[in-house]
Amino acid sequence: MLTATSKYTEYISQFREILRSHDLRMLKTDSDNLYYVHKGPKDALKSVCFIAGIHGDETSGPQAILRFIKRAEFAQDIFYTFIPVVNPWGFNHGKRYNAKRLDLNRQWCDELFGENKALWSLIKDRQYNIVH
Repeated sequence: MLTATSKYTEYISQFREILRSHDLRMLKTDSDNLYYVHKGPKDALKSVCFIAGIHGDETSGPQAILRFIKRAEFAQDIFYTFIPVVNPWGFNHGKRYNAKRLDLNRQWCDELFGENKALWSLIKDRQYNIVH
């Protein structure tokens, strides 16, 4: 059984393993322990962003990203971004909110801080065709 402190670490290990099989590299933000992946040409006209794990007690999104990448046949003309777990603390503890007891989804339109600020820094400079 995974402990609270190992749940996120275990997920990231699984994510890394799947990425290796597709010759993809995981990147990390400077703060907030937020991992992400970019795939495809940066100058692509089409782009898709998959975001999951905003609520730590909802693990189906992060698991769906693992399965998608594992089975994907990536189109060469699309730029992909994957951000599998936005709320690592909530994911570790099975909680909807983050370590400051804030629901990141409800805080999105307020002043950006913490995890939301890190997420925004990853997606703000690109006009995605689809964000899911």
